[in-house]
Amino acid sequence: MQLFKVFAWLTLATTALAQNAWITVRSTECGYTVKFPQQPNFRSDAVPQYAGGFRYSEYTIEEDHLILNVICSEVPKGMTEAKLDLAKEESAKTAHAKIISERKSKGARDLGVQGGEAQGRIKLFAVGKHYIQVIALVDDPQNLALVNKFVESFRLTPNRKPKQNATH
Repeated sequence: MQLFKVFAWLTLATTALAQNAWITVRSTECGYTVKFPQQPNFRSDAVPQYAGGFRYSEYTIEEDHLILNVICSEVPKGMTEAKLDLAKEESAKTAHAKIISERKSKGARDLGVQGGEAQGRIKLFAVGKHYIQVIALVDDPQNLALVNKFVESFRLTPNRKPKQNATH
């Protein structure tokens, strides 16, 4: 009987840990990693030439009370600071939210947003020929910790140049 109780306890503990395990997504093409609380959906496509003709990819979890999304778009002519400022306004509009706070640094914008019942964060990055949006929205303020955990898990991964063999 005691052995059964120990086995049941281990099963419950393992299940609880598995529920807290986040899934790391890596995009070598766009140069980032991010952690999702569950397996996100992936989509990649190209915008027609008449609308700009660029490629994009995205990872998304969209449920009743939660949106977690990372979109990476090609920007053939590069992303300037002025374009990044315009993009932040468009990102907030798309999320049907207003910017309530902003942290700005070179090549990045970290926005606190709120609109209707939704609130959360949108973080934007200009990285070489890529524009990356990290979007996390919830409708319950108690879930803001999840929003922050998701956004803070996002990391740009540096491009590593192959090592040259030394010649003498």
